[in-house]
Amino acid sequence: MSAEPSTGAKGPTLQAAESLDAFIERAHSALDLETTAYDIANEGRRVLGCDRLSVAICRDAQSQLVAISGVDTVSRRANSVRLLERLINAVLESDQTIAVTGSTENIPPHIAGPLRKYLAETSAHNVAVIPLRFTTSNRDGSGTTNNVGALVVEQFNDDGSLHAEQRKINTIVRHSTLALRNAAEHQQQSSLWARLGGRQFRRRLKKTLLILTTLAVIAALMFVPTDFTVEGTGELQPLNQRDVFAGADGIVSTIHTNHADQVQADDLLIELRRPQLEFEISRVLGELQTTRQRLATARTARLQTTGSTQSTSVAVQQYAVAEEELRQTIKNLEKQREILELQTHDLNVRSPLSGQVITWDLEKRLSARPVQRGQRLMTVAELDGPWILEIELPDHRTGHVIDAQKSLQPGLDVSYIIASNPEVTHHGTLESVSTATDFDETERPTVTLRVSIDRDDIKNLRPGATVMARVHCGERSIGYAWFHDLIDAVRMWFLF
Repeated sequence: MSAEPSTGAKGPTLQAAESLDAFIERAHSALDLETTAYDIANEGRRVLGCDRLSVAICRDAQSQLVAISGVDTVSRRANSVRLLERLINAVLESDQTIAVTGSTENIPPHIAGPLRKYLAETSAHNVAVIPLRFTTSNRDGSGTTNNVGALVVEQFNDDGSLHAEQRKINTIVRHSTLALRNAAEHQQQSSLWARLGGRQFRRRLKKTLLILTTLAVIAALMFVPTDFTVEGTGELQPLNQRDVFAGADGIVSTIHTNHADQVQADDLLIELRRPQLEFEISRVLGELQTTRQRLATARTARLQTTGSTQSTSVAVQQYAVAEEELRQTIKNLEKQREILELQTHDLNVRSPLSGQVITWDLEKRLSARPVQRGQRLMTVAELDGPWILEIELPDHRTGHVIDAQKSLQPGLDVSYIIASNPEVTHHGTLESVSTATDFDETERPTVTLRVSIDRDDIKNLRPGATVMARVHCGERSIGYAWFHDLIDAVRMWFLF
């Protein structure tokens, strides 16, 4: 190869030296493999004075074209790129540097074939494929040659030569080999870290974080205190309210009130009828009248009997005995009448207190219906008076409330929300806990808690409004506060 004269304001030697220094600086400025390859292609083309300089790297024993001077990206689908890669692979296998000046004479056959195909595909006349190799020393003193890649120098004019000094070519080859080797090792180490070290580190880090998080959660559940509450459902009710019951068996005859009516104590609410009782009263009154007439007749007959004969005396005595029997009969009938009148009085259902009828649609529920003694007919409540909250607490949670009353105070704080207005939380004070266990509609054992509330805090009070309540029983660990039902169940299972 012969040197090509340079022109410019600076001397040829100084300009060439500056170009070579710029190439060396750019070639070693980056550790990214593709960036390094593009810097070598573009800066090396200016140093060598060729029309195009391409850079290939070895990947998995095959060369791959990664940079072409003056081109931003390499099209992997282009036929010229595939043909040039085949030519580079053939050259790397032969351990030779091939320079072609328009003829393929004296070129090995396994290289001449790919070279002819490439020259036929492109307009290049002069092509030089320069392998980039480095040697590593073995322990036995021998050396191993490794391929980093290759440089492809191309000229498109037909002057038959590549104008570059051998010194420049050697310098470019040496620095290109070193720069691409460093970039390839850096990329290999980064990739190895990402595939092996980084993945293992991430896995270990995830496991470590998972273990630490689990231990922290367990410690928090066991030792961090929080507000301990037990939950139950309940109803809002007026403190003063009474159920109205039927005092006797009968048929509803007349209803004197209805839902939301204001009533006073002892007001007549419902009248009942019992035909059998009416018949008994009529019979007793009839017998009583008949007996009184017989008594009057017997008295008159006795008074009209006069004389001193023995027969007259006997008759008077008989009338006297009859009168006494009739008087006893009248007395018995009077007692029967009193009893029947009392039973008649029980047919009139009256209000037990002053208040408002809160039972819905009495006419539909009771009109002309038969009822039995003790049957609940309606409820009257004093809505303007104080109100309470009655909570049905599951029996197995009652012990927490009783223990909290002993250790803290009897009047525990109770927070609750009303189902019709769950946005607002209200507060009350526990007044009493039932000493007996009852059963709800599902036959579940429950204990009733009574809570005093401030009625002014609640809008639109309705008797029987559903409430979800929490009784605050001091502080316990987070784990017990959240899972006390499960913990208690496990304890019972192990103990029994």
